[in-house]
Amino acid sequence: MSATARLSLPYIAPLQAQKQYSYNEAMAVLDQLVQPAVLSRTTTAPPASPDEGDAYIVGASATGVWSGKDGNLACWLNGGWSYRAPADGWLAYVTDTAEFAVFQSGNWTSFVTTGGTSLAKLGINATADLSDRLSVAAAGTLLSHDGAGHRLSINKATSADTASLLLKHNFSARAEKLGIDPPEDPAYWFCRIEGFSSDRAGESPWRYELRLRVRRQDGTPDLLTLACPGTP
Repeated sequence: MSATARLSLPYIAPLQAQKQYSYNEAMAVLDQLVQPAVLSRTTTAPPASPDEGDAYIVGASATGVWSGKDGNLACWLNGGWSYRAPADGWLAYVTDTAEFAVFQSGNWTSFVTTGGTSLAKLGINATADLSDRLSVAAAGTLLSHDGAGHRLSINKATSADTASLLLKHNFSARAEKLGIDPPEDPAYWFCRIEGFSSDRAGESPWRYELRLRVRRQDGTPDLLTLACPGTP
């Protein structure tokens, strides 16, 4: 074996002359792959005047000397481009989009966005997407205090929008909502709890409602609505 299995770093052979060549080549590969940061992962044509050490993830349908190197890590070293084919699980920080990219199943995909400080999506024993960015499959979910109280907030953009809790059976909605809606009486908040159930065959739908009249600190009104399934 003339190179390492994972990163293809060259071994120094027994009695090899000019051992420094193999050693220097291995150091250059490590410099390219350890803590990798690339300038972009969408660039398809090699830049005309790269600086020493500039690195890219070669974009799709690349041209010029990058042709056929789509998805490779390309680094400008000693006056030429050095290419490394990624393996599943490799991570690289992408400077122009301030994100981490992960290589999986032949493709680089975004892992972290918003300046590299926030997850774009997170699935815990489940699959998340850009609509349901947090997805959890578990017997329970615990949100605990950090030394004092604990508050769960659901925020909406405008008074015309809905902030709600939707309860489902087999991914089909059965009850809604925990929400803030436009007020019925402009002088007060109304905290309304209502529920319905028509989930089981032959069961008559039912509802219940509880309203708590409160006033906001700034004096402006809104309506908070909570709906839950169950039995009266």
